Amino acid sequence: MMWILLIICLWNFNIATCDSRFGSRNQYLCHCEDQCDQQGSCFGASNKCVNEWFGLGCQYQNLAFSFSPVINPNEAERLFKENDEYKCDILNAQTPISIQWNTSTPFTWMRIKVNNSTTLTTLSVTFIDEEMCSQVCVKQSIFQVNINVFDIACDVDFKMTTLQIHGDIVEHLCYVHINGGRNLALFQATSQSSTWGPLQLYGSNFAVDGLIKDRCNAGQCSHTLTDQGPQVWNITFDRSYEINKFVLFNRFDEYKDRLKGFFLQAFNSDSTTTFSYTNHPPTGQYIYTMVYFGKKPVNKVVIGLNNNFLAINEFQAYGDCLPGWWGLDCIQRCNSTCNDTCNTENGLCRVCIGAGDPPLCAKECPEGKYGLNCQWQCSVYCEKCSKVNGSCLLCPPGWVGLTCEKACSPDHYGQSCQNECSAHCDPPNTCNSVSGYCKCQPGWTNTTCNKECNDGWFGDYCLERCSIHCNSTCNKTDGACSCLPGYVGQKCSQECPQGKYGQNCSGICSQNCFNESKCDITNGDCESCKHGYKGDKCDKEKCPMHCLNESCDVYSGKCLSCKSGYGGDFCDTSSNIQDISVAVGVGVGLGAAVVLLIVCVVVVVYKRRARQRKQETGDGVDNVAKLQEEDHYDKVQDTNSLHDHYDSVPNKLHDKEKVNERHYEIQSSQQTYDQLSFDIDDTGQVHYEKVASPKQYENISRQKYENFSIDN
Repeated sequence: MMWILLIICLWNFNIATCDSRFGSRNQYLCHCEDQCDQQGSCFGASNKCVNEWFGLGCQYQNLAFSFSPVINPNEAERLFKENDEYKCDILNAQTPISIQWNTSTPFTWMRIKVNNSTTLTTLSVTFIDEEMCSQVCVKQSIFQVNINVFDIACDVDFKMTTLQIHGDIVEHLCYVHINGGRNLALFQATSQSSTWGPLQLYGSNFAVDGLIKDRCNAGQCSHTLTDQGPQVWNITFDRSYEINKFVLFNRFDEYKDRLKGFFLQAFNSDSTTTFSYTNHPPTGQYIYTMVYFGKKPVNKVVIGLNNNFLAINEFQAYGDCLPGWWGLDCIQRCNSTCNDTCNTENGLCRVCIGAGDPPLCAKECPEGKYGLNCQWQCSVYCEKCSKVNGSCLLCPPGWVGLTCEKACSPDHYGQSCQNECSAHCDPPNTCNSVSGYCKCQPGWTNTTCNKECNDGWFGDYCLERCSIHCNSTCNKTDGACSCLPGYVGQKCSQECPQGKYGQNCSGICSQNCFNESKCDITNGDCESCKHGYKGDKCDKEKCPMHCLNESCDVYSGKCLSCKSGYGGDFCDTSSNIQDISVAVGVGVGLGAAVVLLIVCVVVVVYKRRARQRKQETGDGVDNVAKLQEEDHYDKVQDTNSLHDHYDSVPNKLHDKEKVNERHYEIQSSQQTYDQLSFDIDDTGQVHYEKVASPKQYENISRQKYENFSIDN
């Protein structure tokens, strides 16, 4: 028997060499880039699987290499077709990625590698069929292969043509391998209704040797006899498997039409039909793919043809262990705690997210723990986090992110960075990430600069008062305002210059104002008027002289009432002109009579005195001495009395005529007028003195009169 096996191994029919297989029965083909050991682990120059295969013993087909898929975006192709499980070339993009096939295919599970396992909780998978109906991954199970590699399984019975991956996890993906199952038909027990030629050349086993040949020559395919009626080919698996896809390879020559019209039936261990397919193409095909969406156990498959003979190049059956079993041979049972669900590669129970008791996942993670089987610690930035993804339920003010590890952006602050910095900060929209505090622009106040200055205040932090000369409230930024009459300047801090008044100092003071046209800066009223003018602005002439109390209408000048003896609007006519003329005539006549009388008296007195002096001339010195001894001033009033009499003389009253009148009155009232002299000092006071003789009095009086001047 050994020599027969050796001969088969050395046949030059593209049959795999003996060292390219492994397994308990050498039933698995090695898909390593270099070599594999008996467990299927790759070694040698490369430890990677060849393209299209991944997983345990490189036995799982990657659907990214089947059915000519279209991948979006284009740069995501490397994620789906990366065969280096130790490499991580992330896409660095948050956009959803998708892969689309040209035919329907079932989904069982996919394997992903991430550079940050905490993002696994953001994963979302969606399936789309030919009619664009969609379905999300339900009853999602996660199995951990190693620290950053996970298998994602979904309990779906869906004929997908497109698979989409969403979530923050996209930018952390190293690769995505979509499981198409492993070929469970390899080197299984086969049989056929007849064999054309020697058994070793066209036996039924050549249809499951793992080699796809270009023709159906000896040792390359199974072939039944001709002219024997309907023919069948059978495969019986060593145990039941969950199979979801059958692939039948026809001969690649001119006789491909010989296979058209075949049928395929699958049975479980009880010989119950679980799947049935009948081919009805117009012509033969090179490859037939039959997808089975039932997820029912398969133990046997029968292929038949109602023709003279049946030839099969290669038959493949893709699937995996039944639930509750794992390993390449599916002979190891899952742990009883896994509830008959475990990873088919390593037997681990499904991973719990947010719980620590797989596979039931009923026990919530304790405080401070989260994630897959509660194996991760919550961030030090939060005391309590989500049991599922570790995100802080409440970040401290100024922090945000899945674990509160990111400070707020410069324009946000507060709890979860949900508050925006004020546009009135200096610079705008920039503040303390915790409190929102910032330096305010002029016109704003409060710690977050969200309050405008109250009316009447302006500037930095509203510390400056608006000018009291503002017409209304001022600009809250710089204090500028419109001014009340009498003031100008940006802040109304300057009074109108002299000669100006009113709004914007546009008014000009009246030229009739006293003191160089100075007036009130607010309304233009003069402080006082020049001679001849009156009114608030000195724009009216004075009332006529005969108005009573100088009161008249400020607009027309008409007197309100007249002094006694006057009438008319302006009191400019006498009430009885004839009476006035008579009175004047009488007055003049009386005055003339008085003057004439005085002249006569003076002449008489003068003559008497002259006669008396002539008589007394002879008396000589004795008479003079006698005259001096006589008291000629006994009848003259005391000088103090005279002084009091003239106190009523106004200061600076220097009218010479009035002085003479006073002098005359004194002379008339005194008998010895020729012996009294007077003097008026600079203050207007009158002084008197006695003289020795009339002659002396005359000389002194004339001299003082001539020297007297009126001081204006």
